[in-house]
Amino acid sequence: NAFPSTVKIATLTESGGRLTDTGTAAADIVVANVQGLGARCLKRFQTVKRRPDGSCYAGWRYGPIHAAGVKFLTRFGTLFGDEVHDLSSDSWSKVIGACPARYRVALSATPDASGDKAREFLRVGLFGEVVAEVKQEFLRDEGHSVPVAVRLLRYAPGPPLHGSWALQYRRGIVACDARNAAFAERIFYDARHALRCLVLVERYEHAERLADATARLGMPRSLMSFAFGSNRETRPEVLTDFRSGRVPVIFATRVLGTGVDLKEIDRLFIAAAGGAVEAVSVQRGGRLVRFREGKDAVLYD
Repeated sequence: NAFPSTVKIATLTESGGRLTDTGTAAADIVVANVQGLGARCLKRFQTVKRRPDGSCYAGWRYGPIHAAGVKFLTRFGTLFGDEVHDLSSDSWSKVIGACPARYRVALSATPDASGDKAREFLRVGLFGEVVAEVKQEFLRDEGHSVPVAVRLLRYAPGPPLHGSWALQYRRGIVACDARNAAFAERIFYDARHALRCLVLVERYEHAERLADATARLGMPRSLMSFAFGSNRETRPEVLTDFRSGRVPVIFATRVLGTGVDLKEIDRLFIAAAGGAVEAVSVQRGGRLVRFREGKDAVLYD
């Protein structure tokens, strides 16, 4: 009886440096991404960040929470946090740590299993102990996911690599013709057999090289699309074409490596390389396990 007859819901998001607030000041429920909360509640400074492959990009460094941020967060009595394996990120921990919500619920498909005591202490301090866990076997039995076959692509290695990690990554991964050809041949074969393929990379240049190698085998460029952080405006169209089967191949950076539900994926190609933490690896594989009737899921590495 105490529940209000009308509930106002608003969103708070930040994308591409632009903060969008749909009326959070008067809302009962606010749905926000971490970037939006960071932009709204934290002092921040522009800085240069480094990707895992060694390349650099412009980003933000977050400082302490400011007075307006504290006022905003004190409105909430309940906090739901998704993807909390990212708790150790600067913005996540500062915003959640400053929120006085009495009731907190945390969700993650990739709980940290690295044994990192600092991260475990942070999680327990902000959300408490784990109270419920669902195994992958249960999700398969309930029809929410499918088993995945993992296959390795083999190629002739080149000469030993030297220099910085960024230089080695470019020579040994991005610009390695033998490695790219192994991926391209498999992508071309599967796409020709009406299988939809998601190819994950770390660098834009790598996606272009893989697309060129696949095109040289005879696949029209019109059947391949790209999803990068820089083309947010066209991403909905890219995903629509992929779901319909009109464009069966997507080359993507991390923007499609986590948090995207694409049950239409038949083949996942991990063309990126490096010492990815366990959560990143599991999140990438999670793009493939979504259930679809008759699905034959294969991951290539």
